[in-house]
Amino acid sequence: MLGSPKKGATDAWHAVLTQIENYKLNDVQYCGGVADIMKFFDQIRRQVVYAILRFAGCPSKVLIPYMAMLDELTLYNSIAGGLGQPHVRACGIPQGCPMSMMSTAILMRPWIMMMINCGVMCCVLADDVLIFSSGTDMLHTFTNALNATHSYLQEMGSRIAPSKSFNFASNDTSAKWLQLTRWPIIDEGIKVVNNFRYLGAHLNARASLRSPTLTKRIDKALLQLRRLQYVPATAEAKARAIVAKIYAGALYGVEAAAISTHELNKLTACVIDVFRRKTMPTMLTVFSPRMWTATSSWTPTHTCS
Repeated sequence: MLGSPKKGATDAWHAVLTQIENYKLNDVQYCGGVADIMKFFDQIRRQVVYAILRFAGCPSKVLIPYMAMLDELTLYNSIAGGLGQPHVRACGIPQGCPMSMMSTAILMRPWIMMMINCGVMCCVLADDVLIFSSGTDMLHTFTNALNATHSYLQEMGSRIAPSKSFNFASNDTSAKWLQLTRWPIIDEGIKVVNNFRYLGAHLNARASLRSPTLTKRIDKALLQLRRLQYVPATAEAKARAIVAKIYAGALYGVEAAAISTHELNKLTACVIDVFRRKTMPTMLTVFSPRMWTATSSWTPTHTCS
């Protein structure tokens, strides 16, 4: 999704989720993998970035101030609540800077063209690199694409983190083969998973809709709601906090995986407890989390303790 205007992380995992669902609905076997780049933004050589941006036609009125800003950027490490000594790094670009995202897109464009030539689907957003292969020859195609990815990243000066990388497959035979494979470029094996977190959403390579990520977010929301009970604020202020922050965090990525009725009941019960003294009748109709998922009749069976 890098380089696509008005597109972000949500659009990226929506596209990947749609592709996985399309494979499942059409009974197409597939496999894939995610290559994790160790400290990607911290290790980029700025001189290479400058040369590529200049070659790509970046206006000098933009490039020169950008170069000056990066070369003169003073950094401080945060240590035990304090700040360390100021220093300047020889490598690296700011991770949250929009210019860094554009620079990364240009750096990874040759890799995208390589993956297209390998016959696989690829996605890249910042340092998240994802490869998909499908069909009867998927393992052979995926192996060539992943080896080419490892080679490209190493030649670019990046370090691959095998412990944070993973592969997946839609059937047991392919998953077992991937689990036993030792990849020559990194000289290590890569773990195989059935479900994984990608750009904040939890995706499932198999038929299951299990989502440990969503469960952890619900647990965090329950803790926030318990604390909110004792905040000296009006009902309207609490309602705004629940809708804008707690629901948004707890139910992010719910389109990609199912939330259990048990977890939903606990969340609703805790919301009711926040307003139990004054506005409980209003809560069931206005701020129930089922308005975020699906509407149905419901009787509370849990209490927030």
